[in-house]
Amino acid sequence: MVSFKKNWWMWLAGLLGTWQLVMAVGLTIDPDSKGGDRILGLAFGAVAIAIFIGLRLIAQRPSLGGGLIAVGAIPSAATGVIFFWFPPMWLVTVAAVVVIVHAAEEVVSPRRDRPSVAAEAV
Repeated sequence: MVSFKKNWWMWLAGLLGTWQLVMAVGLTIDPDSKGGDRILGLAFGAVAIAIFIGLRLIAQRPSLGGGLIAVGAIPSAATGVIFFWFPPMWLVTVAAVVVIVHAAEEVVSPRRDRPSVAAEAV
């Protein structure tokens, strides 16, 4: 069972993925959007799906799931920089950076439920 105290950031990642999915749908179906906007919408949709797949896989394969979540959150981290004049986007950037840091920690930290190679050698 995954504890909420340790993995609170996964809920934040889910919200971030949902936000990216809403952005993707909005950019794709907007009648005034041109070709570049639709491509951007498809890219936002792809990284949102990467976040959701990462959330699904993180319990079984933490390094793969964490990597997918971290890569999927990178575009959201850039939106606050791009839209610096709109302060609510700063919150999205802060949330994305928090998710990236915690997901990267899942990638680089060893699993605690399996013995390390050094422990097996002793």
